[in-house]
Amino acid sequence: MLRKVAIFSLAVGFFGCGGGNKEALELQSYVDKIKPLDGLNQKIASEITRINEPSIEITAADLVAARALISQYMVELGKIGDIEYNSLRRSFDSYLRQIEQATELAADSGRELKRERGNVVIGLRHIEKVTIMHYQSAIDLLWTRQKMESTMPLKWPE
Repeated sequence: MLRKVAIFSLAVGFFGCGGGNKEALELQSYVDKIKPLDGLNQKIASEITRINEPSIEITAADLVAARALISQYMVELGKIGDIEYNSLRRSFDSYLRQIEQATELAADSGRELKRERGNVVIGLRHIEKVTIMHYQSAIDLLWTRQKMESTMPLKWPE
């Protein structure tokens, strides 16, 4: 009887680890797909600083370029593709929905340039806030659950 329990426990251990390994590989693949967005993250951080600086004269063209940056970010996120790892997929879907709100926040409402400038900064800061939350709360948690050997490489630029 004890031998059967030991064999059963060993079998459960082998089969149980197999699924986790697949999830770990998919998590690593996801991080590898998201990592190239670091360049866009840097552009967004720089744009936030530039547009938010009151001494810099901002034109309507600057705001159009910033809105295009938000759209480009969403397009790049849309290229991630299908995710099978359930927890990662739910986290990414939530992240994507929240990022889409940045477009609404930064939308042109036809008001004076000063107020439009504020809307665009709010949209860009929304991307920053949601991305930091996604990296620190969701991806870092999944990284820890999967017992990945390296540190989680996704960080928002300083």
